[in-house]
Amino acid sequence: MFEAAPLMLIGMALVTTSLLLLGRVLSVAVNFGIQIMIVRYLSKANYGVFAYVLAIAGAGQSIAVLGLDRSVARFLPTYDERGEHGRLLGSLLMVTATIAGMGIAFVLCVAALRNLVAGGVGQSDDAVAVLLILLLLAPVQALDELLMTVFAVFTRARAIFFRKYVLGPGLRLAAVAGVILAGGDVRALAVATVAAAAFGVVVYGW
Repeated sequence: MFEAAPLMLIGMALVTTSLLLLGRVLSVAVNFGIQIMIVRYLSKANYGVFAYVLAIAGAGQSIAVLGLDRSVARFLPTYDERGEHGRLLGSLLMVTATIAGMGIAFVLCVAALRNLVAGGVGQSDDAVAVLLILLLLAPVQALDELLMTVFAVFTRARAIFFRKYVLGPGLRLAAVAGVILAGGDVRALAVATVAAAAFGVVVYGW
């Protein structure tokens, strides 16, 4: 019995690793297809604006998280094991509020300097509008990163697999495909991208 226990643990670890690896490959393939769709649909100038602002939003995500996701991964299991559910909930709420606050502060800061920031791709109305819309991805993706950390602590690998590698890319693919089929412009694509990311956070946050 005792000899079988390590074998069971090894088997479970292999299944989990294989599942997450499969999800990673699937996610990369879907995201690659999405990039091809966007490149072929948008003009060179509009794609430059879109990619430029996505890079800014990614930087905002890193700033908003502040490494707190690592702290959560360390302290939440400890509080849970000790039965200190008040501290667990308090820590989670504090980290969530901090990340959301930092993300919103980043959005407001860049929005205040929108003419300077958008100058990298031109001062057109589309560039400024896409900048203001896609900036919302910074707090949304930061909260999603925190959510994935909490899932890693408290849920099974299947939940992480579905949220990160199936639902997330699937929502983005549906959003991009919907904009293309509707003949939307780069602003519509920006709105659909933010909406898809926010919907995923809301569903799994619930």
